Amino acid sequence: MKTLHKNESNGSEVLEAEKPVRKTSGLNSTYNTEKKIEKLNERMKNMVQISFEKAVAHYEAPQTYPLPAGNRSIEYCFYDLISSLPKSKRNKVIDKINQTLKADLSQRTNVYKDLAGLNFKSSASISEQVKELGLPEGLKIIQEDTEIIQSKYKIIAGKNVKRDLSTRQVIDKAEKISFFVDNMTCLNPDDLHKDEINLAAFGIDTAGNTVNVTPFFIGKFRKNETVLLGDKNRLFTLNIDAALQINNFIAGLFIVEKDLISNDETVRKLSLLFTAIGTAIAVTMLALIVISVFVAPVITVTFAYIMSFASATFLDLGVQFIPLMADDISLAATDTFTIDGSIAVGDVFDRTLQIGKGFDIASTFDGKYTAVGRWVGE
Repeated sequence: MKTLHKNESNGSEVLEAEKPVRKTSGLNSTYNTEKKIEKLNERMKNMVQISFEKAVAHYEAPQTYPLPAGNRSIEYCFYDLISSLPKSKRNKVIDKINQTLKADLSQRTNVYKDLAGLNFKSSASISEQVKELGLPEGLKIIQEDTEIIQSKYKIIAGKNVKRDLSTRQVIDKAEKISFFVDNMTCLNPDDLHKDEINLAAFGIDTAGNTVNVTPFFIGKFRKNETVLLGDKNRLFTLNIDAALQINNFIAGLFIVEKDLISNDETVRKLSLLFTAIGTAIAVTMLALIVISVFVAPVITVTFAYIMSFASATFLDLGVQFIPLMADDISLAATDTFTIDGSIAVGDVFDRTLQIGKGFDIASTFDGKYTAVGRWVGE
């Protein structure tokens, strides 16, 4: 069994670090490996930003700029969210988006590079167009890159897995994976004295199926206070696809202050937007890596390593837009979990996520919390 997982929030890893051996030879070495990964994540951020632009373009001229079919695209979820906002907040978001949407081509090209030419009049989603466009030669993942990644991050089987065999003789193969949060600690309250916190969550599986957890009350927090979730600790359960060698899962958490919970429609639609973004990034990134690499075991390590940085996209986009949409909502903290092969019922993979950054002039949420959780095979 090989199990691959990395925590974006605190950097703890099962992918064990070693000193990389840099290679710069070959036709496709425009960037070194770390620079390529940085550029790939920038490409995903730009993809999401352009999807926001398409949603605003549709809002202003729906006949000219159609939304993709269905209700799971970033464009649809963003359009649905801004449409439900009060006019004053909606106008602030649209004005922010229009700074790049209505810039001239040279300015857009400077920001988005080759993605500046994506077709807003097409009914295909922006993420589908990015997949179809592929990668510039200098960004393609080649053998040299995979060797560097695999030498730096080796798969360690069984590390950080807790398995209780005292009460059973047979190890059953897990068919599901559940995500739990057992307790939360306030490192810095959002309000001056204490916070009344609701936790919201979302999960995404390999096929892009999503689960959204409606915000629920956790408790009142003062600085350095820890609250147990008790019987509320199981947040969601996702299916493990036995037909696949590789299963990838994403968990996301964000905090909503109690005084905002009455605006549940905004919070619900924001949660749906988070899952749409996470799904689009995961599906698009995997498609781009598969085109470049082909070999399944190499894809596993490469994808898990690159996706471990995807939370930066949530944070960057959240800083830009969440303060314009609603007060006292944290940015989303995410965790990526990858299974290569199978895990057993009862296997536990510990996690610690940090939600919020403390005082931040760019955000309306000044809280900073840690959430102690775990993935469990079931």
